[in-house]
Amino acid sequence: MEATKKQVVSNICSVAIIYRALDPRQIFIEIKDDGYPMKRFRRRLCLIGGNWIGEHAKNDLTTRRTLEREIGEELSFEKGMVSTVELKLLGFDVTKEFYVVPKSDLAPTEDEKRMLSGLKEAITKNLFHFGDFVNVIPKSVLDEADPENKRNGVQALASYWAVGLNELDWADIAALQKRFGNLSNESVTLITSLDELIETETEVAFGHDQPLKEFFLSKGLGNAGEMPTIKDITSTPIENPP
Repeated sequence: MEATKKQVVSNICSVAIIYRALDPRQIFIEIKDDGYPMKRFRRRLCLIGGNWIGEHAKNDLTTRRTLEREIGEELSFEKGMVSTVELKLLGFDVTKEFYVVPKSDLAPTEDEKRMLSGLKEAITKNLFHFGDFVNVIPKSVLDEADPENKRNGVQALASYWAVGLNELDWADIAALQKRFGNLSNESVTLITSLDELIETETEVAFGHDQPLKEFFLSKGLGNAGEMPTIKDITSTPIENPP
């Protein structure tokens, strides 16, 4: 019997496609700003979530648990200095210890704090598994924006979860986003749409573009085929993920 060939990955991540249930074209997502250490993905969109790595991930028994933890940690009114320890653990050559996330000068009210807490609960309780993919980012892609890049590339197992927010929750997240301009302590959040992605030719980082396109197509949005993807990054669906 021929032995099954094992596939080696550099890390495991878990991310959420957060969308408006009544209109799946609209999504709540984040964008990496100009302070993000990985230059190729600056000003690129990224699905909200994180990696299964480090001390804080030791109790994550599933990729869903990783995502629940990441959403709980990341969606916050608190902003400031973000450690690059996780990037270093992933093998990236990062010189700075921290990078700065833009912060609003507005102080949230108690009602707004409860609103955000309720949104995080609604998101984490209603996640459904969309699929798992192996995303391969070759070194040449990282080199495009950073000639001094020393990373050989990324081969990650990415678990994708989706959650459609009802109209009340979507109105809440839209109101908070409009008032504070950012609801993440790691990146910059925004509300955008499939049509806007196509019109502005905005890229999505880390190979998340291809699964996101598959999600849009699964919702019957035929123009998702026009969505831009980053050349040379591959995203391959897998069955029976660990």
